[in-house]
Amino acid sequence: MEKLARFMEFYQEGRYPEEQKNFYRRCTKSFTELGLKDIEEVLRWCRRKFATR
Repeated sequence: MEKLARFMEFYQEGRYPEEQKNFYRRCTKSFTELGLKDIEEVLRWCRRKFATR
């Protein structure tokens, strides 16, 4: 759930212009790679969770 909450943070920060500069400063290569790794992990979990239904 923590990872899903972080994804929501990206959505909100990217959506509001006044926050975009701060968000872009945080988006280093390593920050982005970690985020993508987390997204892939959550996607795999969702696929396993909902494939059994």
